[in-house]
Amino acid sequence: IYSTSSNTGWAIVENKRDKKSYFIAQYEKLDGYILTKLFKNHVIFEKQAKEYKLEISKAKENISYEISRKTNNINENVVVQNDSVTVKRDYLNSYVQNPDKVWQNIAIEELRNGSKIEGFKVGRVNQNSVFGKLGLKQGDIIKAINNKVLDSYADAFAVYNNISKTKYLNIEILRNNEIMELNYEID
Repeated sequence: IYSTSSNTGWAIVENKRDKKSYFIAQYEKLDGYILTKLFKNHVIFEKQAKEYKLEISKAKENISYEISRKTNNINENVVVQNDSVTVKRDYLNSYVQNPDKVWQNIAIEELRNGSKIEGFKVGRVNQNSVFGKLGLKQGDIIKAINNKVLDSYADAFAVYNNISKTKYLNIEILRNNEIMELNYEID
């Protein structure tokens, strides 16, 4: 896949039926499917007003590690095992219960298109904080949390106020013009 920052470009696709490879540019057709968007690791085809995602397959690596330390009687603990990331509730709650701690470790600002909020941009993040350990980076644009699109401050604060009841956390971000999902279990 060759994609530009505006999700245009071209891809080489192998048809599984005839084992032939095809060079296809944006908006060209292959077996009735139109290549509409290109990203770093996947492309989007459309057929009869329905979208289909084609991903680059890659070998699965077994990734496993734990980040842990004790600060002020709070266990800062994040456990990564393959595609699963678990965050200790006490660690997350230490931020929820102390808004000053949040703002000391992350700076976000609304991203607007005219009068409409299209997400919240991370201006600064302390990589040693829960936000850094969850994978957020400077420049990320937080678009949605737990499938709730963040298009107002009320949406953002609703997520913040309900975090203590949340078992799973899914953060949709835009990074380098590519939508990504960060998924966590809160234990």
